[in-house]
Amino acid sequence: KKSKRQKTAEVEEKVEEAEDIEVKEKVEEAEDIEVKEKVEEAEDIEVEENVEDAEDIEEVKEIVEEAEDIELKEKVEVAETIAEVEEAEDIEVKEKVKDAEDIAEVEEKVEEVENIEVEEKIEEAEAIEFEEKVKEAEDIEFNEKVEEAEDIEVKEKV
Repeated sequence: KKSKRQKTAEVEEKVEEAEDIEVKEKVEEAEDIEVKEKVEEAEDIEVEENVEDAEDIEEVKEIVEEAEDIELKEKVEVAETIAEVEEAEDIEVKEKVKDAEDIAEVEEKVEEVENIEVEEKIEEAEAIEFEEKVKEAEDIEFNEKVEEAEDIEVKEKV
């Protein structure tokens, strides 16, 4: 049988593997979607503004800088969102580990109760067996005394 610690370790390992895969997939999916949207958005903004302000190089530079600032802010927001997702998933993993530990604890207690019940039944059976042997011995002893008494009675009559 595996110990509670081994069971818990296996459960934790499986949960962590599953969560890691899930987190990576969610993060990659979110990043891909957000990057595509931001690139399209940034390109649209830059194209419109560059066409309108192409004559003024200084304005174009300012617009590019603004777009880069926006992009940077959005990347920070994405990173914060990813961190929040990971934190939520860490909490979920911890809860699953605790559930697994609780289950192992309950299984252990059930096993203890079953062991106690088995011991009680063995003791009960041994007590019944002992009582039967005592009664049998008393019956044999009684029968021997009756026979002895009858033999004495027969001898006395003779």
